[in-house]
This record gives sequence, structure tokens and C-alpha cells, in this order.
Amino acid sequence: MKTPHAAHPGHSAPGSIDITPLRQDLEALGAFIAEGGRMADVVGVDDATCEALYAVAHHALLHGQHQEALLLFSRLCTLDAMSAKYRWGLALTCREMGRTADALVHLVICCQLEPDRPDGLIEMARCLLTVGDEETAKESLAEALTLCTVPRHAAAKARAQGLLELLAQPSRPLVK
Repeated sequence: MKTPHAAHPGHSAPGSIDITPLRQDLEALGAFIAEGGRMADVVGVDDATCEALYAVAHHALLHGQHQEALLLFSRLCTLDAMSAKYRWGLALTCREMGRTADALVHLVICCQLEPDRPDGLIEMARCLLTVGDEETAKESLAEALTLCTVPRHAAAKARAQGLLELLAQPSRPLVK
């Protein structure tokens, strides 16, 4: 049995596969996404459907149906990789499932999508504390405080300060 291999452009050997059209399609898809396009647009899923899926995923997360929430938020992030709302749902679901490394990956993306929002750094600190990385958690909380300069971040500021104060205590309960 012959193994298919890519032919040189313009040459098609018997049993070979020309992947040039596939490569061109992937390059076009990459350019489309880079310009703000979404996979949802490519596969024909409209905003109303995405929002309906989000409502079901959010409900599942709130009711402890983490496996269902994980599946739905993962699909939503595939459909719209630049949606902070969908990414937050996936990050928090991962955290609730104890998938700390996955949660951290998605929280980093949340911080990139919303660089002025301190909540991602606070949630990262919580995840870091669960794996015992107290120093990095403190750094994350300190960075979060630098973003808490407007009134809408008052609650986040209180959370970050509260965690830092708790971490400063010589004998303290486990923070999760």
C-alpha cells in the first residue's frame, strides 16, 4: 500500500495528493480570522444561536453540570475565539472542575482580551493558590490592584486586597 505524499506544484505523480488547495483554504481562513472573522460565520451559526448556547452553558455551570458546561463553552470558544464572555465561561468551568492548568490558560486569554479588567488576574491568583504558587499569586493580585483605578472596579479591588491581607497572615486557612 502506497502512502500518499504531496506532489510538487504542477506535478501529480500517481497516488500522490496535491494539498495546494487545502493550504490555500487554510491560509484564507487564517486571514479571515485575523481580520476579526469568526468560525461561527464560516459554519453558518448566527449570534442568536451562540447566545442560546451560552445561556444553556451558563445554566449548566451554575447548576454543577460541569461536563456539559465544558462542552458548550469549548464549542462557543471555537465559534468565537475572541469573545471574552465565552472564554470566561470556559475558564471558570475548568476551575470548578479542578482543571487548574486549563483554567489558567483561558484566564490568560481573558486578560489579553480585556486588559483593563482586573478580575482575570484575581481568578488567576486563586488558581495559583490552589497549586501552591503563593508568590506568583501575590504578584497577580498586586497587578490586579494597579488596574483598580475606576469606581466600577471597587469590588475587584476589595477582593484583591482581601486576598492579599489573608495571605499576609502568619497562620491562615487554605485559600481557594
